[in-house]
Amino acid sequence: MHGVENVFILIGRLAICAFFLWTAFEKIKHWKMATDFLKSKKVPLVSYVLPISVGLQVVGGLSLLFGLYTHLGALLLLIYMIPHTCKMHDFWNMEKSEKQSMSKLNFMKDVAIAGGLLIIFAIGGGAFSVHS
Repeated sequence: MHGVENVFILIGRLAICAFFLWTAFEKIKHWKMATDFLKSKKVPLVSYVLPISVGLQVVGGLSLLFGLYTHLGALLLLIYMIPHTCKMHDFWNMEKSEKQSMSKLNFMKDVAIAGGLLIIFAIGGGAFSVHS
């Protein structure tokens, strides 16, 4: 790859990792609120699901940050994203409202992030990574 492509891969990795590390930090900071939200969405085994999801976000996010096993990091984040997106943003189960519109928007945002993760999974971390 050319130099500019590797710079864009790095910027993309950093943008996606920032999203996951920030949301993991917010879940840790507001653990009870995150637990209550998952319970309100009828997520089973919240006491296991929440720490596992935070762990996937942190490990996957750090993998993208440092470019360390980026294929694996992207895969871990995809494993987190797929059920999260379908369960948390189930706009198809909501009545038409502003809340449904926001849920649809968040669903599509998550689909776009998953698309970026698929690209990273396919091409790796680029030249500016510790280990692709």
